Amino acid sequence: SPPAASISAIKKPCGLLLQVVDRDGLTQSRATFGIEPAYQQIVATERGVIALRADQRIVAIAADGRMTAQLSAEPGQRVLGIAVTGAHAAAVIEDAQSHRRARVFAADPLAWGKVVPANDEIGARIAVSPSGARLATIQTEPLNTRTGEAVHVIDTATGAELAVAPTDGASAVGMPDED
Repeated sequence: SPPAASISAIKKPCGLLLQVVDRDGLTQSRATFGIEPAYQQIVATERGVIALRADQRIVAIAADGRMTAQLSAEPGQRVLGIAVTGAHAAAVIEDAQSHRRARVFAADPLAWGKVVPANDEIGARIAVSPSGARLATIQTEPLNTRTGEAVHVIDTATGAELAVAPTDGASAVGMPDED
């Protein structure tokens, strides 16, 4: 029978499991990846997953477990987080001076794009819109008399801040559409 689901999971202590099951829940294929280098984040795609590893590589892994592509952080940089929506993706890059910027990349095939010309202090948790024209980030900042979190929406072409919305306790952000 045709596959009903592809399952991806980061297993403690940071190994990766990719499994395809049929409609009855029976395993059709299973691939595991060891804990070295550790997997820090995974995002499901049409073709498998895109994962961020502790060795500062972003890797594309097909549903059958084949590693199909990889991107490396540039010298003096580290990747703090990734977001993927369809063919559009972005990463939060931190440089040696601890400045954080978003950098777009193509999801299929993996290829670095431009740095988003926005605020240096972008948050590590991000989302990218379906068109790739906008990204959202959760940032910690002063709000009135205390420190709080706010979601910032940024134009990826110009770096212009399009919206800011205070939010307390947000652990993730998503952008299902352009609004």
